[in-house]
Amino acid sequence: QQFLPARVCDVLMIFGTAAGRALSALYYKVEPDDATKKGLILSALGQLPEFFPAQVLQLAMQDAQPEIRQKAAEIVSLTRPDDAVAFLQPLLQDPVGKVRAAAAATLSAIGGEAVVATLRTMAAEDQDWQVKMTCQAFLTRWEESIQENLAKDEAALWLKDTAVQEEENHA
Repeated sequence: QQFLPARVCDVLMIFGTAAGRALSALYYKVEPDDATKKGLILSALGQLPEFFPAQVLQLAMQDAQPEIRQKAAEIVSLTRPDDAVAFLQPLLQDPVGKVRAAAAATLSAIGGEAVVATLRTMAAEDQDWQVKMTCQAFLTRWEESIQENLAKDEAALWLKDTAVQEEENHA
C-alpha cells in the first residue's frame, strides 16, 4: 500500500537529517525514466525542507523528463533558497513552457522585490500563455498591494492632519 508523501514525512520527521539523506539516497537509486517514483520522493523531500539536500533538487532540475523539472520547480517554493531567482534560472529558461510556468509560480509564491523584475521580463518576453498568465497574476497582485498600502498611508496621514486641526481649533 502506498502512503502519501506528507504522511511518510510525518514519520520520517523524527529522524531529521538522516531522513533527508535516506530519501536522497533512494532518489539516486530510482531508474532514470521512473518519473512516478522520482516525483513521490521529491514530494516527500519537499515536506522536509530543512533536511532537503540542495544537490538532489539541482539534479531534479536537470532531469530529462519535464514533469520532474516541473516538480523540482514547485518544491523550490518549500525550500526557499536565499537567491531564488538565481537558483531557478535554469528552469526559468527551460524549453518546456509548463516548467517555466512552474518556476514563475514558485517565484510568485516566494514573492518579494527581488522577483518583480524577473517576472516582469518573463511576462513581456515569454511566448507561452501559462508563463505570461502566471507572471501577470503575481504582478497584478503586487501592484494592487502597493496601491492598497499607499491608500492606507494616505488615509493615516489625513486622519493625523484632521486630528491636529481639531486640536488647534479647540485650543
